[in-house]
Amino acid sequence: MSKNKLLFVVSILLVVLPFIGFPKKWEDIITVVSGFVLLILTYFFVRASRMGNVSEKISRTESFVFDQEGDVEAVVTETDIEITNVDEKNSNA
Repeated sequence: MSKNKLLFVVSILLVVLPFIGFPKKWEDIITVVSGFVLLILTYFFVRASRMGNVSEKISRTESFVFDQEGDVEAVVTETDIEITNVDEKNSNA
């Protein structure tokens, strides 16, 4: 089950739990476990969103080498990759 679906199911469980009719002790245990699951899911969502805040800049340059007749003799390709953490970039500004 994906994190999104699990978050949805646990949230619905917390909403309908008072109306289901479980004994008070069971309801307390289910509430604590559901809250813990929500806490863990929130942590993973925040962690994933921070890891996704990486900016990649890829530039590619092609140079052509011609011979005397004007035919392409070689193609030289240069690729520059710059990876920047957006959070660090914003905190330094």
